[in-house]
Amino acid sequence: LVAILDPDFAFFRPLSSHPRIADIRRGRLLAATYDMGGGWLHYFDDIRETRPNMTPHVALNSYASGPPWILHREDFEAILPDWGRFTDSMDLVKQALLQEQFSFMMAAARHGVEMLPDGNTLVLSNPIAYREVWSGSNDPGVWAHAYLLHYCITYKYKSWEFHKSLVTRKGWYAERFDNQLPGILECGAPTLAEPPLPPLIDQGADANAIKIA
Repeated sequence: LVAILDPDFAFFRPLSSHPRIADIRRGRLLAATYDMGGGWLHYFDDIRETRPNMTPHVALNSYASGPPWILHREDFEAILPDWGRFTDSMDLVKQALLQEQFSFMMAAARHGVEMLPDGNTLVLSNPIAYREVWSGSNDPGVWAHAYLLHYCITYKYKSWEFHKSLVTRKGWYAERFDNQLPGILECGAPTLAEPPLPPLIDQGADANAIKIA
């Protein structure tokens, strides 16, 4: 098997313990379900590639995925050339931020490598996401079953705020920041601020605030 990860993951438990790992085979991968929709098929037309014969419904439910991607080595070797070519071609449509993710989905669709069920049991990232571990649940006991946290947004709670880009302060950012403090990798930088204590559900706190905290 091959596992493709993002560098902004914080793991709670090993992916190898996920019950669907045993079901991975040629043509079936395990991946997180992201809010990518089913309308991305038009990217095939935009980059002048042949669009697979599938509906947006199938595109959403069988291929709209994101990291971690865990797949058979032979599937990885088969889709890799298309993944690279699609990624480079996506410059034509100015889809810079997510072009690698959309391109992986497109390559998997081109080769018929579908997602296994239960992709919504892997990741926590955005409290308002609709296909993650905590989606539709205000029970922290349910959230505890996630396998990893994906630091893909800015997290804010009361006066506390965290964004991964501000840790190093150097590189390419999809957002603009006005924070002038040096990153923690620079000499003399302050340590990261600790967030306030999390609120409790039985105190009537907002569910999204609890998730962030």
